[in-house]
Amino acid sequence: LAGAGGIQRLRNAGVSVVPNASPLGMGLLRRQGVPVGALGDFHPASRELRAAVRAASDFCDRHGEKLEVIAIRYALETWIAVGALCGSRGDPASGVPWKQESNDDVGGAKLGVSVIGVSTPSELEKTMLVWRSILDGLEGGEATAVQAGRWYRAWEWSRNRRKAVQILAEGVQEILADWFGYAWPSPGPLTVVKRRAAEKGTQDTPWLTPAASPEAKPVQGGEVAEEKSLPLR
Repeated sequence: LAGAGGIQRLRNAGVSVVPNASPLGMGLLRRQGVPVGALGDFHPASRELRAAVRAASDFCDRHGEKLEVIAIRYALETWIAVGALCGSRGDPASGVPWKQESNDDVGGAKLGVSVIGVSTPSELEKTMLVWRSILDGLEGGEATAVQAGRWYRAWEWSRNRRKAVQILAEGVQEILADWFGYAWPSPGPLTVVKRRAAEKGTQDTPWLTPAASPEAKPVQGGEVAEEKSLPLR
């Protein structure tokens, strides 16, 4: 999809928004491995692929990072640009309190849309901390960060963080080797998806952006791991 012409073909076919979902590969790209809950080990990844992911996780550990932290930030930060062709000009949720924001505040271009599932409020807070740090590094992000109560050098920090994550992500890709870019059917080939009829009626006015998220506490066993973040002003 992110390859040459991939998203352009969807655009040419009339698709307006293409979201990037499951940046951790259904929980595969985690230091602790795939989550095993009530459904057991549901993940379709083979033993060989899991072994390659463990090696990539060990690589991140050696450089003081967690695989899931690198994966989430790299996915969000990459798709915000790559997916812009089929992105959105909606409220970027950059954290300026009690204001309905616009993409004009962070450069004005469309932003690639990502979809991330969370299990707890803390995971949501951590995800938003990463997202807003990424927005800080965009054009116009320096002023937005200050308005949102973040550090006045958040733009510079975000740019440096982007480069560090990029380097480690390239290392992970090298370790995954032929497994890089591997995909599996989701949902399965026999799944039938039925669309619900659209409901007519008035739409509620979008809520204003609440105050910037506080620093979240570490999430034990959660998919959204601790990200290196900056304090609020």
